Amino acid sequence: EDVRGDRGSLVDVDTVEAARSGVDHLLAQGHTRIAHFAGPAYSMHSEERIHGVRRACSGSRTILRDDDIVVAGAHLEDGYRAGLAYFGARDASERPTGVTCYNDLVAVGLCRALLELGLRIPDDVSVIGFDDIPLAAYLPIPLTTVRVPKYRMGQIATEMLIRHIESKEAVPPQKVYVDAELVVRRSSAPARDGAAMAFATVP
Repeated sequence: EDVRGDRGSLVDVDTVEAARSGVDHLLAQGHTRIAHFAGPAYSMHSEERIHGVRRACSGSRTILRDDDIVVAGAHLEDGYRAGLAYFGARDASERPTGVTCYNDLVAVGLCRALLELGLRIPDDVSVIGFDDIPLAAYLPIPLTTVRVPKYRMGQIATEMLIRHIESKEAVPPQKVYVDAELVVRRSSAPARDGAAMAFATVP
């Protein structure tokens, strides 16, 4: 986790652009009302993902109000509680049809809340996670998510560490960014009232 104030070397994804890719996917599928379930306040990743969501929405006809950025957290229960509170307080005309989440755990918790509230995924609400944890592909409704290339990140981090160890002089901190990939599964679909382009899905 990238915590504010950390000035060490870093291998990471461009979380702004990665978060934007999830929203762009929803926009391309005709969604015009989108929410984002954000992560912990201390997390730079959460702040960057919010920025990516706002950036994607700013150039579109999508409505993104301040209360559509929902402070959730990083865990299953966070997504569940935030989902019950947010969707339970809105009638059908006020509900977003697409939600991006800070991570897959928050998305899974949100999915449970939606089902308990009688909302269908993706018919009523499309849900997108972040990380592509192994569970994401095995859910009853497999989760669309942003895949983080953790193996490649580990390789780069190892190479950086070796350089630090072997160098006879102090090596300045480095930041290396790798590309994330949107993996489209069944938890996202075209908005029922929007003209959307077709996307291929993976099982």
